Amino acid sequence: MTATKQTVILFPMALVVGGMLIAGCALMKREITPILSIPTQSAHPSYSPDGKMLAFESDIAGSWDIWTMNLDGTNLRQITTDKTQERFATWSPDGKKISYASDKTGNWDIWVMNADGTGSKKLTDFDGLDIAPVWSPDGEKIAFVSSRSMDVLVWVMDADGTNIHGMPNIRCGDWVASWSPDSRSVAAVSSMRGTSDIWVIDTEARKIQQLTQKTETRRDYLPAWSPDGKKIAFVSERKGKRDIYMMDSNGQNERRLTFGALEKRNPPYDVDREVFDGLSFLYLSWSPDGKNLAFTQVNNKGRGEIALLVLP
Repeated sequence: MTATKQTVILFPMALVVGGMLIAGCALMKREITPILSIPTQSAHPSYSPDGKMLAFESDIAGSWDIWTMNLDGTNLRQITTDKTQERFATWSPDGKKISYASDKTGNWDIWVMNADGTGSKKLTDFDGLDIAPVWSPDGEKIAFVSSRSMDVLVWVMDADGTNIHGMPNIRCGDWVASWSPDSRSVAAVSSMRGTSDIWVIDTEARKIQQLTQKTETRRDYLPAWSPDGKKIAFVSERKGKRDIYMMDSNGQNERRLTFGALEKRNPPYDVDREVFDGLSFLYLSWSPDGKNLAFTQVNNKGRGEIALLVLP
């Protein structure tokens, strides 16, 4: 597909847009189609609530910023233009706002802005690290990762930044990734019992449940709850390969969806390697209709590119 005029104005470099996803591909080896392949890094796609757009982070303009585009790669727009780092974009359930993390005031904090990039507002103000915001489906809360306590790393606040409180301790690499559709629980990753596993935190009953069980040859990352609440997709590293897996929301019936899609390569990036550890490149985002997963594929040049996977 030929780049649109708007795309050329936004950044004068080659834009390669993938074709339509191939439906009906075999369950054991499903087709993966890149949406955006550019000579720079792009990562952390997030579906808009209407399923028509993706927000993502990229260093197209020289520093990490938030961008949006249509599902076919057209209408590419730079939403943040600061020379600092803006990452981890997630849409509000009504599609009117985008939350994200930024270090533009000297520390990593949680911000929110209108979906067109206007009206940015700082939600947290902590002399440390607040990152990876995730909006609850009812629009009332935002979960995020914080270094404000070494005993509690997963935190929740009201969507206006008030009522910040920590979740039950599943520390040692905690990383919140997804809310349940009923806005009651968050799925997170933690290595509290050794190698990384998927856990669920009930934010009302304040209870935790382990879903995946560690072995010496696996690490499980970044769960993503399906829109109907019945499934959880996640990234797993087993026998040295990172791939996309799926399980029932109670942790049963694990199955592998991709073979070598994420591979072993660690993409280069320039932001706090020890803190981020490449996790932004592994995020999964369900389409609102539950038919596709958006994720970051590392291409053969070691760069992150946005891709879609048709689900069984």
